[in-house]
Amino acid sequence: MVFKALREESMPKQFGVGYHGSSSYPTDTNVVFGSNALEIGIVDLENFGVTRPFVLTGWNAARADPVFYELEPRGFQVESFCLTSEPYIDEIVEAAHAANLHSADCIIAVGGGSVMDAAKLVSIITYSRKSPELTLKTLIENSKFCSRSDLFFSLNETSPLPVITIPMVPGAGSEVNGIAVIYCKKEDNNSMRIHLGVPGYGLKIPPPFMCLAEPRITRLLSAEHTWLGAFIALSGLIDGFLASKGFLNDMLCCQHLQALVAILSEAPSDTNCKNLKPYREPLLLASIVSGMARSHSGLSLCHLGAVVLGALYGVPYAIGVANLVSPVLSVTLRKLMVRDDEKALLADIRAKKLAELITGKEGADAWDSVVWLKKQVKEKGFPGLANFKVKCEDAAEFGQAWADEASSLEASTTQLFQLTAQELASVLVEALKHEAPLFQESFEGEEKVEDPGIYDMYDD
Repeated sequence: MVFKALREESMPKQFGVGYHGSSSYPTDTNVVFGSNALEIGIVDLENFGVTRPFVLTGWNAARADPVFYELEPRGFQVESFCLTSEPYIDEIVEAAHAANLHSADCIIAVGGGSVMDAAKLVSIITYSRKSPELTLKTLIENSKFCSRSDLFFSLNETSPLPVITIPMVPGAGSEVNGIAVIYCKKEDNNSMRIHLGVPGYGLKIPPPFMCLAEPRITRLLSAEHTWLGAFIALSGLIDGFLASKGFLNDMLCCQHLQALVAILSEAPSDTNCKNLKPYREPLLLASIVSGMARSHSGLSLCHLGAVVLGALYGVPYAIGVANLVSPVLSVTLRKLMVRDDEKALLADIRAKKLAELITGKEGADAWDSVVWLKKQVKEKGFPGLANFKVKCEDAAEFGQAWADEASSLEASTTQLFQLTAQELASVLVEALKHEAPLFQESFEGEEKVEDPGIYDMYDD
């Protein structure tokens, strides 16, 4: 049913709540996708009796204007909160206090993955019996106990607030899964990252109640950030396919992986975001499927490596993923070449199938995937890690931190093989070979839009 709904040509597409079982695909988030998805979803909220939504946005709150244009005329009493950076504990607690003060009855997250990760935690701690600070601390302390699904209800007067996600950029698919990455500052001013809701390990976080995915509201996103989001989604689909989690998982990952590869290969290379209009819908849909795959297969080493890069060196998550995807696959394939056991044989078959999907050539060599990924990173001009003062001398420290992260989470289930700290250090050395400057913050196509009203924003 889910796959059929994804394939329907009629708009909007809506596929509802699923369940976790041996033969099911996790779709616990009700997704409304396509034209007027935002309007349809807001009407649904109205019918559910929601009256006081709390809107969480990223640093550029103006991009959430289409959401306010749908909420305010219908009489919703809206309060908003703007996150200024990655989801740090202090800001999450501050947002929860604001939501409590507003007497919020739902959380609406508008933006990218960081906003949505924060919203999942805000929804849990807003109406806690203790203070939000103590409740979040308790959640983190108990995050490694899989059996504590009742913990939310013991901490709160009510069940967690429903979270409605409205993605503004393709990416890791946080809009449809119960995984969250948050940060806290340590005494040495470095950041400590905390993973919550990892499948099969740790405290389960309720996934978002509803995702309203309307491609048209992403159309003013710059080309540079669009391609970074597409690469994150591509990484998730590669991870999901390599994890080999069943027929339906493979079918969805294959379908949208091929679509993303075609877009990245064929789309114009100029920076005018208006020229990307035909690609907005498949990019956003691929992001959602990537999130479903991640909730089913677990976290990948590439994801964890990007998180560690952000914590140690301040590298934005998207840039970290773009720089690591190819080197991680390259180091894994080199390890594959020196093994001759049954697992290596099966992994080799899957790696070659991935190359066929990416290159479109039957009988493609597994290394062709690495070549294609490197080419795309170079052509799209993704900034190199050296821009963030990452050096080869950091490889040993980074490799150990990365290995520790993977080991503590037991979550690198999408890898063909486990990699050692030394092998992960070599990933960073290889990633540093890519050199490109930071993006010039150009949002060509946005300059003439001073105050995009609802009709201007949706005008195709």
